[in-house]
Amino acid sequence: MFLPMSIPAMNLLLGSRRSLAGARFLSAQATDPFAKLHIQPVKRPDSAAYFTRKPKFYDLLSAISNLARQHPLPRFNPANYKRGKWIPRAELQTKLGISISPREHELLVRRLGDASNLRISDPAERETVDLYLNQFRRGYVHAETVAKDETGATRVVDQKNKQKAAEEEGKKKKKNNGRRGFQDHLGRWHAFGRRKQAMAFAWVVPVERPTEPLPVEAGAPPAVEPSVASVAGSSGAESSAAAPSVDPAATKAGGGVHPELPVDLELDPDVPKPLEPEPEPEPEPKPIKIIDNVPASAHLPLGDVLVNGKPLAEYFFHGTDRDSVLFPFQVANKVGHYNVFLKVSGGGRTGQAEACQLAVARALYMSDRKAHIPVREAGLLRTDGRAVERKKTGKPKARKSYTWVKR
Repeated sequence: MFLPMSIPAMNLLLGSRRSLAGARFLSAQATDPFAKLHIQPVKRPDSAAYFTRKPKFYDLLSAISNLARQHPLPRFNPANYKRGKWIPRAELQTKLGISISPREHELLVRRLGDASNLRISDPAERETVDLYLNQFRRGYVHAETVAKDETGATRVVDQKNKQKAAEEEGKKKKKNNGRRGFQDHLGRWHAFGRRKQAMAFAWVVPVERPTEPLPVEAGAPPAVEPSVASVAGSSGAESSAAAPSVDPAATKAGGGVHPELPVDLELDPDVPKPLEPEPEPEPEPKPIKIIDNVPASAHLPLGDVLVNGKPLAEYFFHGTDRDSVLFPFQVANKVGHYNVFLKVSGGGRTGQAEACQLAVARALYMSDRKAHIPVREAGLLRTDGRAVERKKTGKPKARKSYTWVKR
């Protein structure tokens, strides 16, 4: 409920309000500092990241993030693009002229990967995004247009050949990856293995037995044919089939058969025969190694394993270590089918044996993937990253125990 007010009192109140508003306006004009000094306010910075520690870096990060927001991922386009390879941190620091920490570089690479995986349906827009992202790809060189002569004709300096050469070199390095295994120029399968502090390099050479006997060397003794007595000592039809025919003329002339004994008795095993000098044993043919149909030196027996130039049994004294090295061949059922050369260093004997096992398994698997699927299924191609034994409950360390107290 409003109280009654006279008309003169109301006019006085309204007049006081007008005078107060005018006083405020005059005081604002009188106290404005820019009106007397004619000083213009400072311009705003061009970038929102001006007051950050690294404006260039955060501007770049914001621009790449805007690309992802402008081109959302459509569900109807199942296109698949290759994963980008981005420039390393040192090169990016040189390019931007600022220092970048590993964490910041990881963040930037993650944003670049998100922008590279955008599935843009518009080809022109996709090309624009690619041109922007190409400056951060590893090994990318921008193609320049250079004037050829005064007529204004131009030629394009194509730098894509260098990029292709770099990609081929990268593929070659990826192909000759020791962690996966590869075949060198000599036909040997080479791989690398690691366990704890031990590192092992394995060279696996496939071996085949010769189908034909090797030619007799110059210094080797001549092979001795089996005598008639030895042939006659064989059993059954085999002896009759292998017995040579005896010439009567040679018998009378005192040939290989005794002249006083008849031919029929000579072949009878029950009749005593004259003593003959024992033939020298026939030298066994040496096995050869065949690598891509190229014979190599045959000084090693089949399926031999050398570790740092020593036989396996001489280098690894414990049987468990030797079984660990040969376990991939047992899984693949290829024991004795390969000559293995191992070079191992660092760590203890058990760690070296397991490193050799990993290297041998990788090389064996790469020699024939389809035939050696059991090697992969047995988990022999995975690196064991455990460096120390785990702590047990109720013990201060892995194996250390507390002092036993009776009471």
